[in-house]
Amino acid sequence: MDQQALVEYRYQAVREVLAGSPITQVAAQYGTSRQSLHTWRSRFEAEGKGRAGGSVPASADQSQTAAAVGVRL
Repeated sequence: MDQQALVEYRYQAVREVLAGSPITQVAAQYGTSRQSLHTWRSRFEAEGKGRAGGSVPASADQSQTAAAVGVRL
């Protein structure tokens, strides 16, 4: 899996958790551990919308948002 695909994968998993899906269910669906998903979610919440201190424009599409927030996801 290339870097962009990995970022998208993790971002989608985090979005599902933030939308209210049980973390155990999402972890199983994405083939990862609950601990990894907790880590990704924590990073997303701690770093906000951009790792470099910027924010994601309101017009950003899903892949642009994932690229902005997913660098360390």
